[in-house]
Amino acid sequence: MQMKPLAELFGIPEETQQEDLSVQIMELALSEVRDFSDHPFAVKMDADMAELVESVKQNGVLHPGIARPMRDGGYEIIAGHRRKMACSLAGISSMPFMVREYSDEEAVIIMVESNIQRSRVSIREKAFSYRMHMEAQKRLTAAGREKRSQDMPGGKEKAETGRSDEILARRTGESRNTIQRYIRLTYLIPELMDMTDAGRIPMITASDLSYLNSRQQTELFGYMEAHHIVPSGEQAKILKEISRKGSNFTSEELLNSIFSEGKAADRRNLVFKKNTLSEYFPKNYKTEDMEKVIIGLLKQWRKEQGIRDTGQIPGQTDIETLEGGRYMPG
Repeated sequence: MQMKPLAELFGIPEETQQEDLSVQIMELALSEVRDFSDHPFAVKMDADMAELVESVKQNGVLHPGIARPMRDGGYEIIAGHRRKMACSLAGISSMPFMVREYSDEEAVIIMVESNIQRSRVSIREKAFSYRMHMEAQKRLTAAGREKRSQDMPGGKEKAETGRSDEILARRTGESRNTIQRYIRLTYLIPELMDMTDAGRIPMITASDLSYLNSRQQTELFGYMEAHHIVPSGEQAKILKEISRKGSNFTSEELLNSIFSEGKAADRRNLVFKKNTLSEYFPKNYKTEDMEKVIIGLLKQWRKEQGIRDTGQIPGQTDIETLEGGRYMPG
């Protein structure tokens, strides 16, 4: 297979390519290449993968992956997990990789940055990859070993400096606050993370819930399941403050009081102007007659929409009503 120049593939200046003899393009057997440890990005068997498999069958792997040699033999993929899977599904036993020595920290940074720009990245994938990136960047900085960006794919001539979240913000286009909020999600128990990733808990609400310890989160999740609710943003903040103060969190009575707070305030009258309604009713209809018709129509509408009466407290979000939607972070 004829490979494209390294500089064209990875944005490395030609003079750097010539000087760095440790960079090699190698055709590696898939059996010799292991997946990246704790790889946070899922390799999905979806339509995109089917398209990639067909492309590999027709054209081969056009762009090599990135790998590093391991001390105990074999290689570890840093970038190219989807291409490796596509080759396997296409019945191809090897693929090209750019191979060189990378430290653990450099490998993590390259792995995250080569995957995070994909068009479809889940909340869970972003959360754990951002955390891995920031922890690796902090270790590099603490050790006085700034990221060797001139040696890394697409790197600049000088290593970036600054806070680890600032560096990640520049590379992803996310704000520092958003990145920190994503990282907070990694402290959720699996059940609450699943709900957040599925869009059943808004990201900001989930971020506040992440400050609860694992026992408190487990108790909260049980309460949510039993009552078919998720906390509102305000309720999540209250739970966060209670947890921070070290107050007792095990009482169901306490949770009942939090989730019923504001109930009276949410009971509001909906007022229509008489002129607004009069055009829809005969002139001889009294107010109570109009009300009966409106209530009857609302009941019919609720039945057609499949909405059931769950005894939901106003201001809370019923879990079932969110299953078809998805909250995305701002």
